[in-house]
Amino acid sequence: MEPQALPSPLYHRAYGLLSQRIAQGIYAPGAQLPAEDELAAEFGVSRATVRQAVSELVKRALVVRQQGRGTFVSGTIPEAPERFANSLADLIIETKRTKIKSASLRHQEPIPPMIASRLGITDGRATVVERTRLLGDQVFAYVIQYLPSNVGELITARQVERLGVLTALHRKGVALGEGKQIVRAQLADIGVAEKLGLENAAVVLHAERLLRAQDGSPVELVLAWYRADLYEYQASLRVSEEDGHIEAYIA
Repeated sequence: MEPQALPSPLYHRAYGLLSQRIAQGIYAPGAQLPAEDELAAEFGVSRATVRQAVSELVKRALVVRQQGRGTFVSGTIPEAPERFANSLADLIIETKRTKIKSASLRHQEPIPPMIASRLGITDGRATVVERTRLLGDQVFAYVIQYLPSNVGELITARQVERLGVLTALHRKGVALGEGKQIVRAQLADIGVAEKLGLENAAVVLHAERLLRAQDGSPVELVLAWYRADLYEYQASLRVSEEDGHIEAYIA
């Protein structure tokens, strides 16, 4: 069973909801925030928790406290951060919109037994590629790739930085086949949160991918974490009527 990260602090969740409402215009510039008692009742937390969340909003210049009057949304809301707004497939091929911040490649690295089992590795060692990627000037993704040694030792750290793992393998003659990817929301543990510059247990987009060569042998197992606040999925829908039923298709 996959270990679960501890829930994020209550004040951080309250802060997240309040900042989201400000970003969405629910609390417009110049509007007064509801009273602490009201927010505490709505969120099911104590007044002290709400006060701590509002203090975080003040620190980030999203609201201002006015003595004797209350707390008001700042007149100028910070610009929304640049977001990655493409398909999940673009995350796999590492679109040029994201750039490498740091990368390391280690051969003959001991790996967890569960990873070794999924890759069919018997000696418990593999090539491990670890990277962080930037979107604009913010860290967007933290990625760990595990490759069987006979595959991973074909490529170098410089090739990974310049081309990415899949392109580097392709140029080395590895016949890439099919893969299976699972994407889910997850709470970031301490190590992942630190890499992404987030609070511990912040919500992230987590992907696991097992890619095979054309002969069916495993090529890589990827664990990736993406900042959920910097990613949005966009698709076009086509609606049609068949036999009196309405159906929608992603175009």
